[in-house]
Formats: sequence, C-alpha cells, structure tokens
Amino acid sequence: MKLLRALSLTLALFLATAGKAGAQPHYWTWCHYSPRTDWDAYFTQLTGTGIRGLILQSGPEGLKKVIPVAEKHGVTVYAWMWIMNNGGIAYLHPEWLDYNRKGESLKDHKAYVGYYKFLSPVIPGVRQAIAEQVERTAAVPGLRGISMDYCRYVDQILPTTLWAQYGIVQDKEYAEWDYGYHPEMLTAFEAKYGYDPSKLEDPSRDSVWLRFRLDRVTEVAEMVGKIAHKHGMAISASPFPTPSMARRMVRQDWGRWTLDVAFPMIYQGFYNGDATWIAECVRECVAAKPETMICCGLHVPDFYGAGRDGKPTLTEAMGAAVGAGAKGIAFFTFDAMTEPMREEVRAFIEAHPMD
Repeated sequence: MKLLRALSLTLALFLATAGKAGAQPHYWTWCHYSPRTDWDAYFTQLTGTGIRGLILQSGPEGLKKVIPVAEKHGVTVYAWMWIMNNGGIAYLHPEWLDYNRKGESLKDHKAYVGYYKFLSPVIPGVRQAIAEQVERTAAVPGLRGISMDYCRYVDQILPTTLWAQYGIVQDKEYAEWDYGYHPEMLTAFEAKYGYDPSKLEDPSRDSVWLRFRLDRVTEVAEMVGKIAHKHGMAISASPFPTPSMARRMVRQDWGRWTLDVAFPMIYQGFYNGDATWIAECVRECVAAKPETMICCGLHVPDFYGAGRDGKPTLTEAMGAAVGAGAKGIAFFTFDAMTEPMREEVRAFIEAHPMD
C-alpha cells in the first residue's frame, strides 16, 4: 500500500510538472517590469493582438504583482533572468568577473558596453549565487517558467552590422574579446589536462580548451533547468540564432542544453539576413533540438521601413519561420511595434493559431 501511494504521488507530480512545462503559448514578447505600467491595459492590448506569452524581467516582488493580472487575461508568464551577465552578483563579488586572454578583468576593463558584467562559470560561489536567485524567483506563485538570457561568455565575435558601431573588425578571434580566462578557470583546466591554455601560441585553435569552457556554461544552464523543473515549471532560453553560431560567437553550446522552449534571437537585421536566412536558422534549430519547442525570436526595430532594399516584412519573416518548422514567434518587443505592425501580427496569428 505504501509503495502504491508513493507511485501515485510520483505520477501526480510528474503530470503536474508535465502540464506546466508542456502546454505553452505559441506567440510571446519580452517586457521589462515597471510599477508605473497599467498591466490590465497592457494585457488587454497584448491579447487583442493574439500574444499570450510574456517573458518578464523583474524581481520576485514585481512578478507577484503582474502574474495575477496576467492570469486574469489568460497570459503565461516566464521570468526573464540574466544568468552569467549578472550585475547584482558582480557588485557584491567583483573578483568573480571574467578575464580575457590578455589577462584583463571586467572589473577594470570594459568589453563593448558598461553593463557587461559576465561572471566566470567555473567558480562555485558564482553557481551558488545564481542558484539562490533562481530559487527565489521560481518560488513566485503562478510563475510558469524560467527563461535564461546571457547564459554565455562575452561576445567573441559581434554580428557584422555592429562592427562599425564599436570601430572594430573581427575577421578572426582576437585576444581582447576572447573571454573565459579567469584564473580559477585556468587552474581548473590545468588540473585536469596538465597545461595552461593561456600559454599556447594560439589558444583559439585548442578544441579541448574550447570544449572545457563550453561545458562550464552548460553546467550552469543545466543547474538552472533542474531548479525550474523541481518547481514544476518550464525552462527556456534566449540564445544566439543557431547552435553553431552560438558556439562560435559567444561560446554558448545551447544545442546540448535541456530546454522545454527556446527563443533563439534570429535577428536578421544584425546579420544583413533576409527571409531565407531566417528560415535556414530555424531549420538548424529544429534539427538540433527536436525535443524543444522552437519559437523564433524577431527584433521588431528590424522591420521599420521593411519591404525596401530586400528587407523582409514582419509577415514575411513570421511566415518564413513557421514554414521552416518554428512552433511560435517571440517579439522583441510588443512595445516597439507600430499599430500597423500589431495589425500584421494579429492577422498572421489568426491565420496561424497553432493551438
């Protein structure tokens, strides 16, 4: 009898978890929390367009205020969490900030922008601090998922359209942008493999060193996923456009992560891409992660002035993504849409409900 009760409890927990992580909206947007937002009006507009998934950046207190309003409107809320790029933890522990191949720490040296506060994923204290943040967030009643962002290293290679903005050319891997060289990372690698990769003539050619760094971030992603699933909610991520691009550009091996939903940032404007490029990216994501719901991330400002100079319209981009196998679309952001764009989205969702 005790065994039967234990099995019944296990089955009930499994079904509850599967229900929360399984049935998800197909159309999403990202949003930043503000106490000044009229959330009832916001969700009225959002659902009027057909979008019923919200990836909200907020602490637990903000989530507690928004989720009851979202539930009233039938909107699913995920917590948008910055994982490795984490200014809160970095402020308390600047010694945990990452180093590049030149031996420069983000504590003293800016990489691209001031808010890049990437931590080293190998440090036990970093993992513990991230886990504590996720646990506090996952405890919020009504939250349906954790969505990881910036679960990676500093950009080794920026999208080509951003090179001019920073006055750089990244035609190969340069030491200034090559991160993951925190002293504790180098020590851990040398203890396992017997050499210091920073002493190599060209560390970028060492596949063992690359794999070691990729795996440390994957371990963090898997840790966060286990916490989400423990709380009966979905785990998702907003990674770079495809697994192959992510590994090369930001040392992010998301093709190997356990994910219920993925919102790959297939922002064609950053890469001078067109609708065909969007479709190619989606097909790679679907092939690499057949067990994961792929929702194509689209950057709304890329569609200002769309339809000219070969730029796809929002409708063409959504059609390319869904036609290539995406199970949904995520918009960055709903707030950035013009009213004609919202009409486009409304019409497309009516034609492609996917429910």
